[in-house]
Amino acid sequence: GLAALNAPMPSRATLQRIWDEVAQSREDAAPRLKCGDYEARRYQGRLWWVRARQGQRQTVLAWPDPHVALPLPESLGCLRFGESGDTMRPPRPGETISVRFSAPGMLYIVGRDRGRTLKKLWQELQVPPWQREITPILFYDEQPICAPGLFITREGQAQNEPGWRLAWHKEHNDD
Repeated sequence: GLAALNAPMPSRATLQRIWDEVAQSREDAAPRLKCGDYEARRYQGRLWWVRARQGQRQTVLAWPDPHVALPLPESLGCLRFGESGDTMRPPRPGETISVRFSAPGMLYIVGRDRGRTLKKLWQELQVPPWQREITPILFYDEQPICAPGLFITREGQAQNEPGWRLAWHKEHNDD
């Protein structure tokens, strides 16, 4: 339940609104009801109580020194190259490293034959809508390389070289 998440318990009136406005909304709706720092959402027929966070679609974080962990905005934790996580090729000399929260065009990911848009990928990987604009994507120059724990693009695949491993250390376990 909510208490186990250390989330504040909504009032009875709020719970009633969550039921009326979120749980009972149309099948194809993506309802949300904000309550303080949290919001009630529905996804794939289930109710979710998640920390409300600003979407980061416009954010671009430079990562000049990949040997140092990169803190993410909105208490999203940090990214770190190290011993665990997804294995990808290291950046080539002259490639700049950045982290963004959206990617344009078609993405070709390891293990899939056709290109897909990021929106389609999020749907296939069952990433809930409220996590899609706060999930970091590693770029080398303008090329998406990896969304930690979710996918590596073909351009990011380690070939015959020792790979770098990227992990996303999240600060909260409440969503």
